[in-house]
Amino acid sequence: RTDQFADDAVVINDGIARGETSEWAVMELMTWNYILSKEAMQEASDYLLKKLVANGGETCMLDVVNPPELQRTYSSVTRNEAPGVGPHAMSMLDSETAWTSGANSVSEWMQMDLKKPESVAGVIV
Repeated sequence: RTDQFADDAVVINDGIARGETSEWAVMELMTWNYILSKEAMQEASDYLLKKLVANGGETCMLDVVNPPELQRTYSSVTRNEAPGVGPHAMSMLDSETAWTSGANSVSEWMQMDLKKPESVAGVIV
């Protein structure tokens, strides 16, 4: 259940790697107070893609990629749980729980191994 968490900040391009640059930008931030189904995630992706194309972006094919837990690493996890093992180390899109860092710090991170070079057009958080 996501309503058990009291997150009050979203941080982009900030943290321990100060001074580094990136090409990330935020077009729109959408939030829900419930867990989205795969269909709802696809609808949100389709909506954002239409906005990109309407604003002069190139038409492209998007694929929602959801790597298995064993292809994910975390800076820390509550109770030091291994990825995919406990409720604090599950971050797949269709998971009933979510990753919970072991530290309350803006320097926490999650990494996904896509197994090959990929262009990433967006991230579902």
